[in-house]
Parts: sequence; C-alpha cells; structure tokens
Amino acid sequence: MDCADVTVSYCATDSGWSNVWKLLTRQCPADTLINPSVMETTTCANGNWTFRFNTLPAGTYYLPVPNVGFGQGGGAYTIEVSAAVCGNLPPANDLCSNVTPENLSVGGTLTFTGDNTNATFAGDSEPGTLLDQYPFPNTWHAFTTMDCADVTVSYCATDSGWSNVWKLLTRNCPADTLISPETSDTTTCVNGNWTFRFNTLPAGTYYLPVPNVGFGQGGGAYSIAVTAVQCIGTGIAQEAGQDDWSIFPNPGSGTITLMPERSLGAAEVELIDMTGRTVYRETVMLHAGVGLLLPLSTHAVPGTYLLAVIRPEGRSFQRLILR
Repeated sequence: MDCADVTVSYCATDSGWSNVWKLLTRQCPADTLINPSVMETTTCANGNWTFRFNTLPAGTYYLPVPNVGFGQGGGAYTIEVSAAVCGNLPPANDLCSNVTPENLSVGGTLTFTGDNTNATFAGDSEPGTLLDQYPFPNTWHAFTTMDCADVTVSYCATDSGWSNVWKLLTRNCPADTLISPETSDTTTCVNGNWTFRFNTLPAGTYYLPVPNVGFGQGGGAYSIAVTAVQCIGTGIAQEAGQDDWSIFPNPGSGTITLMPERSLGAAEVELIDMTGRTVYRETVMLHAGVGLLLPLSTHAVPGTYLLAVIRPEGRSFQRLILR
C-alpha cells in the first residue's frame, strides 16, 4: 500500500536454483518487466539468488518462478519476499527528463560524477529500443555543443571494474535512436575502464546513460570525463585535401610516413590525442614527393589521433590510428 524496497530471496530453497527470473511484472499476462536494483548469490549460504527492487510504488506485482531444468532450478521451492519502507530514493538524475544539459565547448572537458546505486530503469527509453531490451538501472547526464565536435567519453577516473557500460549517446529523452562511437578501447585507461569516441557530432544536445549492470561489472559511484575537440569532418578536412599531403600506413604502427604531393616549405607537425593534448611536435621542411618519417609510436600509445601540419597560411589535419 506504500512505496517499498522489496527483497526476494531463494535462501530457503534447496541449493541448485542457479537460473531464476530476476524480475517482477505489474501485469498478467506479463508484458513490461521490472528488473532488480541489486542481485547477488552471496547472501544465501547455499549460493541461491537474492535480488532487491528499490522504491517500488504502491501496487500489485507478479513474481514468476521458472522450472529451468538441467539441474538449474525446478521442483519444490520456498521464496521469502520482504518489504522495507523506501529508504534509498533514486538519484535526481535517475530520469533523463530531470537532467539539465551542460555546455561543452570545443577544447573543453566536462566531468560528470554521480552514484547510480539506487537508479531505476523506468522512463529511460522507448519500447523496443536497445536500452528497453536490456533495462539496466541508469543515471543520466547531458551536454550541449554549439559547434561540430569530436567527443571522447572516458571512465578512467572511475574505480576499476566498470567492464560493462553503454558505449553510446542519444539525442532524445526517452532514448530511441542511439549513436554508436567510431572507436572504443580499454587501453587508454590504466585501470582497464572504457574510453569511447564519437566523431563529427553536429551541434546539439546529447544524453549519456550510466548503467548499473551489477555482477561486479559496473555500478555505484563514478566519475566520467567528456572532452570535445575541433571537428575534422567538415572545413578542416577540406583544408587537408587542399594541402595535398597524405599519411601511410593508416592505421599503422612504428614509423609513419607523411608524404607531401607539393612543396609546403617550413611547417610544424603535431600529433594530438582525443583529449586535445599534443603528444609530439617537430619542425620540418616538406618537399614535394619526399616522404617524412615520423617515429610516432615512441611518443604515443595505440589509439586515435589528429596529425596536424601547421604553416603560416594555416593548419590542416588528418585522422591517424596507431596500433
């Protein structure tokens, strides 16, 4: 009759129920499902499941008990369902509709911090979309760019163990069409967490979901850095074409060759990472048809970079992937 934190426990059931429905539903027959906020096999001494649903509104709920067979569950059972007064309310950014977008300028970084321990998944996505099919509890953040930008999202400052995150953005709330990154890796962060990059994002507002997957794969307190650098998919890319220079191999490792197709004279060559940091710089002379060898792998870890050629007339860029 009131908001409740509900715990469902298979502790009193014979061990071996390793596969159960960790969910509730408000309807019969079941349609929309409610996933737990927490689920684990450590509370029960026999290794059976316990799962908890935080802040369930007053109402009627249905609990399915499957006979999976194969020694994973079925037969006689005893399940304990207990309720406590709602004590762990969802965070303020539990729903994307409650989030106020922050301005992300080109060359700038936003740091999103939060804790999604008590997050829910209700209202996160449109029916049938990916976030709806895998309804993990999420918190949300949003940023607005005023110009085209290449955007990097990094979990490096979050405690290690976030091995499963949403590597995507969405323009809408609730989420429907999703934007996938061009690259993603777990090598940029020394703790093995994810970094992913979105190239040539048009000016606009973007929403970032932060899932609580559980199972030791992510959830709880976090800090996420979102960085924007100048978009190279529009005017800057055209400058590169006008300068008639190329790089190979790309992707590559070891030494990279910069090949001018016409004499460009004195120039600065810079390698810029996706946070906007220059990791390599050299003053060179560029002559038509004479390849310039760049030992970039001695200055940079594998990843995606911008290689810039800077002359008095201006600067031009090309994207380079180091392996």
